[in-house]
Amino acid sequence: MIIFVYRSEVNEAVEDQSSRAYRAIQNGIVTGQYRPGQRLVESTIANLEGVSRTPVREALRWLEREGVVDIEKRRGARVRRLSAEQVSDLYELRARLEGHACKLAASRASKEDAAALVSFINSS
Repeated sequence: MIIFVYRSEVNEAVEDQSSRAYRAIQNGIVTGQYRPGQRLVESTIANLEGVSRTPVREALRWLEREGVVDIEKRRGARVRRLSAEQVSDLYELRARLEGHACKLAASRASKEDAAALVSFINSS
């Protein structure tokens, strides 16, 4: 038995729309447009983004898997509320990641990169 796996143009279009909806919702959460505990209405987001509800639903599922959104049957999606401990953990993780990123950047920087950075710092 031979199975053909392919991506149709329709599926790719929906995936692009889902990615666009995902980025829009994620940006809305990060910027505070969507507040913790706020309900995320599929039809409203779809209208704002100019897509159907299907890509929005898919985007919300992605965000649920990432722990950003809670989805309850018959109630819809809400922006997840974080406890003070979770926020503290996130900031600690971010500080460690940023420190590690700086260390990697410094170890991999060329002489030209270092000179440009020094020039930037001196001009500030």
